[in-house]
Amino acid sequence: MKRICASLLFVALVATFGFAQGPPTGVAQLFNLSTSPPTMIAQIGLDDNGNYSFSRNDLPQGTYNVQVHYTGGGQYLPSDSSPVAVTVNPPSLNTSTTLTVAPNPSTFGQTVVFSGSVTQP
Repeated sequence: MKRICASLLFVALVATFGFAQGPPTGVAQLFNLSTSPPTMIAQIGLDDNGNYSFSRNDLPQGTYNVQVHYTGGGQYLPSDSSPVAVTVNPPSLNTSTTLTVAPNPSTFGQTVVFSGSVTQP
């Protein structure tokens, strides 16, 4: 059996307001709010510009309500993003289908066998 999963890339920017000096520092935490209690998907440190990027390829089919929590750092206070619905659809798998008929040609009253297979290339 082949493992089928989605690959998602989460990218965000922690924005500053007011008179802050320099980009935000600290950690961004991604949470799945669709579970009770919410489960952490990832914890990522911000880069030198206050951005983070995270990819994951093992999310099963379903809908996830994802929210980011910025933990704060230095002069920056913690904050939360608005939740975003993320949908992982079932995979579309290509198939190959064959059919054989025997005997072909046949005569009236003769048993004819139809056989074949469906495979994933």
